[in-house]
Amino acid sequence: MQLNVPTNLSPESVAELHEEVMRVKAAEPDGALVLQGGQSVFCSGLELSAVSLPADSGALNTAIVQFAEILIALCRMNRPVISVVSGAAVGGGVGLAAASDYAIATPGSSFCLPECLIGLVPGAVYPVLLRRVDVARLNVMSMDGRTRSAEEAAEIGLVDMIVEETNIPSILRRLSRDLCRGHSGAIEVVKSFHSQTELECAIRHGIGRTAELIATPEAQKRIQAMRDGKAPWLA
Repeated sequence: MQLNVPTNLSPESVAELHEEVMRVKAAEPDGALVLQGGQSVFCSGLELSAVSLPADSGALNTAIVQFAEILIALCRMNRPVISVVSGAAVGGGVGLAAASDYAIATPGSSFCLPECLIGLVPGAVYPVLLRRVDVARLNVMSMDGRTRSAEEAAEIGLVDMIVEETNIPSILRRLSRDLCRGHSGAIEVVKSFHSQTELECAIRHGIGRTAELIATPEAQKRIQAMRDGKAPWLA
């Protein structure tokens, strides 16, 4: 089963993705779930226009909570989840890839956590990324906001395999076959070995801190600078 990841995470697209993920989670497992984005952009994360909304915006708060629920559901899915990153994965897009059981990237793909540059934090995705990346490297990745290549992502454990675009269909068939041989109940138990309660609490704590920072004048100033095409750290 394939689920198309939205290019941008707006309140509307997050709501649609949330509905699709919850539908898949509630259904009887019938193979792996494949998360796939576009060729040039896997997912560019939360739209700047969304975080420029008033701090008490119901739409923004709902989108943040729903995105957290999407990550939790993917981590708990009773079927294998495979992400295919072709192009740029930014912010929440990196989190969606990390929430997968197996992450494939094409040679031209890239990964970036730019939140700190605009005065925010990757609060929702940080706990999910910790399942793949060690604390020291994740902290640096979060602080510097630098774009990393597929090769760098593979080196730190964020990506499991780098595959040429033309070979993706055959790789997906093999992975789906191999990963789906296990019983869905056993697969669900395997995923539960990593404390799901702890993960959920960490994600919800992270989105709380993110919401707090969005409301600060400093963050809003940097967000506006980036929307204007300026370096946010010079705002």
